[in-house]
Amino acid sequence: GVWMRKCNNPDADKPEWSQPKRLCHGVLAHPPYVTRKGEMLLPVSIWKNIPRHGFNCLPELEYSCVYVMNDDETVSLRGYADDPDTTFDENAIVEAKDGSLIMIMRDAAAISVSRSSDDGRTWTKPEILMKHASSRSFLQRFPDGNILLVTNDPAGIKEGMKPEDGRVMMTAFLSEDDMRSFSHKLLLYREGNVSYPAGMIDKDGRVYVSFDRNRY
Repeated sequence: GVWMRKCNNPDADKPEWSQPKRLCHGVLAHPPYVTRKGEMLLPVSIWKNIPRHGFNCLPELEYSCVYVMNDDETVSLRGYADDPDTTFDENAIVEAKDGSLIMIMRDAAAISVSRSSDDGRTWTKPEILMKHASSRSFLQRFPDGNILLVTNDPAGIKEGMKPEDGRVMMTAFLSEDDMRSFSHKLLLYREGNVSYPAGMIDKDGRVYVSFDRNRY
């Protein structure tokens, strides 16, 4: 499940947190996303196709879901994308230049992408964005509307390689056309066993990225 605690005095010497509150079923693998309209959207997924882990099944919710935070600090299911090839969806949301929404999700051997033009209520059929290692990616929007994707470079995937072995060449990709293509890329770390990037872009456009190495 997804839970929250709220802090009204985060700059205090001793911040005070509310009691934990359950919001919904599922996994929130990326931070909530606040749109230019001021809505807080939560990219949540309930994993499917992985019975070996023994998780409870909720077939009516086993999608890459988008929840919206309500004024009373509850959430409502806004919509979802249905990609049959996801396992650990680890979906992430970003806003396009025209205000529509873009969501990526993790496939077994690819990153898929879906789009919504009605604030996340309906989503297009997911399409493959790029061949990929089976791992999570980091997605964020620059102040100018360009989009940053940090992930393992598919160029490091060799024929016959297991998906988990493709966790090499941590790379930052820049898209200037709402993730229809990537005009630039910058290699951050060449060696293997790197995955699960996270990060932020500050108000001046500086990028901060972290990722794990040799996690096993």
